[in-house]
Amino acid sequence: MAQILFKAIPYSKEDVTLALESGVDAVIVPAKEVELVSGLSRCRVLAAEDVPSIALTQKEDEATYLEAAKKGLATLAPGWEIIPVENLLAQSDAVYAEVRSLKEAELASGILERGVTGIVVLPEALADLKAIVANCKICLENECLCEAEVTAVEQ
Repeated sequence: MAQILFKAIPYSKEDVTLALESGVDAVIVPAKEVELVSGLSRCRVLAAEDVPSIALTQKEDEATYLEAAKKGLATLAPGWEIIPVENLLAQSDAVYAEVRSLKEAELASGILERGVTGIVVLPEALADLKAIVANCKICLENECLCEAEVTAVEQ
């Protein structure tokens, strides 16, 4: 199942508290707030300075993202499109997409029917955070497949 992270930039203790109560898997905060937030939660807390946000504006940006993802967590900046994300998913199991709404989160969770590795919710989507966690955790579960036999083909 994919992870759901909340990016608290700019930092707000109230936003982080809501994110933690909503059930996010990790929080991204400014480095100076990591220790404070770590004391508030049992989930992973990451320093924003250690998590590059990469915009996909040209084909070369895909390679830039893949290099950054090899070194650690990296995110796709808002404005990503489906085809470049599909290209990244074909080459990496570490694709994290920043989202600004429930609609974007659902889109990211369904790309190539498996979705991105993680959804990074931005403060703009704070009002939708609980719905994003609820909907995307369900959407991101693996489907169970079973054998079938084709008995006929018709036009």
